[in-house]
Amino acid sequence: MNTKTKERIDRFLDEFMEKEYKGRDHAVAREHYRDLFYEIIPKHFDPAETKEGVNTMADVKVLDVRPIPPPQKHPAIFETFNSLEKGESFILINDHEPRPLYYQFEAELPGQFQWDYLEQGPDVWRVNIMKV
Repeated sequence: MNTKTKERIDRFLDEFMEKEYKGRDHAVAREHYRDLFYEIIPKHFDPAETKEGVNTMADVKVLDVRPIPPPQKHPAIFETFNSLEKGESFILINDHEPRPLYYQFEAELPGQFQWDYLEQGPDVWRVNIMKV
């Protein structure tokens, strides 16, 4: 991964952590996420397909369903997934284990998605969901 991509990931992380932790100390969590993002993000972007070989990070979508009423969560998630092109992904943030959602994806979209946990509770679950 080149320096520009790392810098963009770091800027994204700074903004993400500030919103998520709202001023609380987040140095340890930030390092954890940075390592995860350094590992995961390059897998989802082909430098040959990006301008000058650098992804702008504009493609990173985050859907936080915690404030959404329960009956509207799955429709919002599938709407977000359906808006993706092949190879694009979004990060789902939830306040509980999204295993029933995974099973719904398996039943309705077998072989059309990739599911990678970024964080597994106990208070927050983050899943990178990619359209394949």
